[in-house]
Amino acid sequence: MMAEARDTEELVFDLVVVGGGLAGLCAALAAARAGARTALVQDRPVLGGNSSSEIRVVPYGAGHSNAWARETGLVGELILEDRATNPDQYLDHGLTNSNYDLTLLHAARRESHLTLFLNTSVRAVEVEEIAPVVSSNEASVSRYERRIVSVSGSQLVSEREYCFRARHFIDATGDGTVGFLAGADYRYGREARAEHGEPLAPATADEVTMGSTLTFRAHDTGKPAPFVAPLAAYPYRTPEDFIYDRGFWGVEQPAFGGYWWIEICNPYHQIADNPTVRDELHRHVLGIWDYLKNHSPQREHLATYALDWIGMLPGKRESRRLLGDVIVTEHDCHRDREWPDGVCYAGWWIDLHIPGGLLNRVDPGEREDVDQNYKHWIRVAPFSLPLRALYSRNVENLWMTGRDVSVTHVALGPMRVQLSLGAQGQAVGTAAAYAVAHDLTPREAAHPPGTHLSVIRQQLLREDVRLLGVPNEDPADLALRAEATATSAAGLDF
Repeated sequence: MMAEARDTEELVFDLVVVGGGLAGLCAALAAARAGARTALVQDRPVLGGNSSSEIRVVPYGAGHSNAWARETGLVGELILEDRATNPDQYLDHGLTNSNYDLTLLHAARRESHLTLFLNTSVRAVEVEEIAPVVSSNEASVSRYERRIVSVSGSQLVSEREYCFRARHFIDATGDGTVGFLAGADYRYGREARAEHGEPLAPATADEVTMGSTLTFRAHDTGKPAPFVAPLAAYPYRTPEDFIYDRGFWGVEQPAFGGYWWIEICNPYHQIADNPTVRDELHRHVLGIWDYLKNHSPQREHLATYALDWIGMLPGKRESRRLLGDVIVTEHDCHRDREWPDGVCYAGWWIDLHIPGGLLNRVDPGEREDVDQNYKHWIRVAPFSLPLRALYSRNVENLWMTGRDVSVTHVALGPMRVQLSLGAQGQAVGTAAAYAVAHDLTPREAAHPPGTHLSVIRQQLLREDVRLLGVPNEDPADLALRAEATATSAAGLDF
């Protein structure tokens, strides 16, 4: 006897954002504030993605490596609200708390044009084929092959089935899931050096990616807290077992978290082998805690410390990257291209990590620790990202934001951190809402030198977003006609 299938509820929006990390959240907030009827579909019970209390990656950005470069706009608004209401600091990975989750949740719930669907996993995409149309723009030939009609998902806690229909969609899944299911062009792994002439790319293309990390949190209980490692724990006994020195920072604090380098990647596929990656990471987290508690030079100090949290969901750095009309490369990181469609920026260093993570028993955890030339080469100033890298080149109504955008493996290194992705999300959400309101495809909205781009970029400036090299030209801004005076002045002494 067949079980009766549940009815699917069909919902219609102007824009559907799939993925509720900082990139997806900021995209949905920006679009809703611009007047688009927006759905935000997130497969987890909390927002924030890697920065949420489920994974607990510190929300860093361009300001971590460059003075006066911190991302503004919506991510600045969210972080300021969290700092004003949250008593805890989260300077290290593993320390983010649920107050941070609530800050993000409240931000979504405040928007009247935004409908939130948590615990809702998108697993099907309906597309329709379209006739290829050659653009009259000589700089860009349209290769649209299909458009998305709807995405369908299951809400795990309610057993409801949803079909979301919209004019535009944003893939903020990180894994490029919507794009993949829609037949969007994508890459997985590293490009060959000759493909874009990138010095940091390997000689031959492969499927090596940056890995996934599990973090943990420990605190001083004030009384003896013995730890007996389970049999599955990886056996770390001496500092030499780590091959190269790993930093155990924070152990002197009453509570500390760690560590970004508890990372596993190849030979595992970051999507298909995710459960195996999690199991392997658990072995290493427990083995590292056993080392700290029972074998390390800090073991006496840590005698009263206990684990109070360990991640159950790996934080991914890289998987699929969907391809747009522009693919940002290593060269674009070293020199700001001043893209005519630049709508956000990044400025982390070219942080690529070693293949294999902890499974790599040959290479140093960070190449810059052993190679000064490499260390200086990977440091970059803030650089712009073009809107043409933030939509699919062959799916007519698909935008993307987050770590699944159109960049090479090398270029992903400096732009995949949380605040940079949030700023990117705001840019995409603003552009998508504009495109919906004016019945444009993403390519038409982003086409330089078009009139639409100027409007989109000025709107971002009005929303407190900094754009590199883009002046404020808003005639309604009274500050442009103001005069500043001072009773005295002094030069900046460098």
